[in-house]
Amino acid sequence: MNNPILIAMTNPVSAARDAEFNRWYDEVHARDILSLPGMRSITRYRGMEQIRPDAGPPRYRYLAIYEMDSPTAPVAALVAARPTFQMSDALAPDPLAISFTPIYFARKDGAVSGDS
Repeated sequence: MNNPILIAMTNPVSAARDAEFNRWYDEVHARDILSLPGMRSITRYRGMEQIRPDAGPPRYRYLAIYEMDSPTAPVAALVAARPTFQMSDALAPDPLAISFTPIYFARKDGAVSGDS
């Protein structure tokens, strides 16, 4: 992956609503985001352990990485469309979303690129 990305770090409102949260994210929210121009793909992850600043359960339980065509147009489309998305009250009220553009890429086989 050498395209810009948008990361979203999220939590369900409670452990009891974890399954409901994941169903909504996978079946509704991810489709809303992927319907936007310039959004290419999504991969979701479940946090296992926080390394720093404190060991133990991660502050955010879930991470979604959205691959984008460009660093700005998909984010602008997301901001414009967000009021129309079907949100869930199973989503905790403090998600964190940040867009990134690649500056360095390396593979184990020695391929390297970057502008850092």
